[in-house]
Amino acid sequence: LIQELININQKNIFVINQNIKIINYYIKNNNINYKGLKLINSLKDKGLSVSFLNHANNKINYQIWADFPNTLKNKFNNKDITNLKKQIDIILKKNSGGTASTFKTLWIKNGISNLKTIFKLPNINKFKKKFTNQSAIIVCPGPSLKNNLDVLQKLKDKYFICSLGHSLMALDAKKITPDILIHVDPASSEWYRKTLKNYNFSKIKLLILAATCEKQLLKKKAKNIAWVSTNNSYDDWICDLIGDKNSLLNVANVSHVALTILTNLGFKNIAFIGLDHSITENKFYINSKASTNEDIKIWGMSKLRTWPAINGGIVKSNYKFINSIMVFERLIKRIKSENNNVNLYNCTYQGALIKGFNNITLKDYYKKTYSEQSKKNNLILEVVNKY
Repeated sequence: LIQELININQKNIFVINQNIKIINYYIKNNNINYKGLKLINSLKDKGLSVSFLNHANNKINYQIWADFPNTLKNKFNNKDITNLKKQIDIILKKNSGGTASTFKTLWIKNGISNLKTIFKLPNINKFKKKFTNQSAIIVCPGPSLKNNLDVLQKLKDKYFICSLGHSLMALDAKKITPDILIHVDPASSEWYRKTLKNYNFSKIKLLILAATCEKQLLKKKAKNIAWVSTNNSYDDWICDLIGDKNSLLNVANVSHVALTILTNLGFKNIAFIGLDHSITENKFYINSKASTNEDIKIWGMSKLRTWPAINGGIVKSNYKFINSIMVFERLIKRIKSENNNVNLYNCTYQGALIKGFNNITLKDYYKKTYSEQSKKNNLILEVVNKY
């Protein structure tokens, strides 16, 4: 694990000293050339606190790795890890940025505005396990999506198509209407105004929206709308008022949310396309180009890193994508441990490798999973009507 983190140029790596000679020796020999690698003796180690405090104003992100496969003795338990997280969060509380500090005020504002509407709508947990043994394709907006659209067009009536908001323009150009659309962003943006504001939702069978999304989306004329809590404890007040709640663990963006939702709905086969997590010709979305200073700042284009490719070789990626890959790998591990019957595929044409997926082409996914007995046509309407 340490070597992998060094390979991706992780800036700081703190290793709690468990008096394992081979590990301590490894660190001692590597931190001569890699200053970010540090062995610490206590959760209250001064070096740990000082490092986080020094970088807090730079919107530091951190991950705690405790459950990676190993044969070490004296392994920390969940209580130790929880205490460590609390200590770090105390240090960062007043200084750090990130999703919560960027959007928490907007989450509250939108949540209050949406309460009356979502009170009348089902939470996504009402449809748990209602799509057992069905197969789906999740459409993400990576640059390589264009290479799968022709095949997807031929399969659109054979599979449940679940789209993320950024993918809609590409699908619409090919006259593909997704069965399920998931959107969780709380803020309006340029792509939102170009895509969602004027999109014809009338053919969308199930529109899944975050409880804290922009109010206007809840007025769209989709056939059915359901809400989902995506902000964990920040949404507890909404769930308490409405008396309903769903759980989304180990998610950092809408692609993780989509995988978690479809798994909870009971889908047996779930495939991703356009899940590039890499940058091609300065593009990170199929309909975008990193040409502005804002894009470069948001997507970290100045901090490109190489990453193993899904088809062999390497691709250009960045810290934001790599963080998402790591979240995916932990999420996949958890899903498989809880459900032995789910099959997860990455049919992305080209992009970064995400361990845990079965990597095959979209055509091979069809050959492997399609069944003439699919109930796709009316299943969503039947499930919602029963609710």
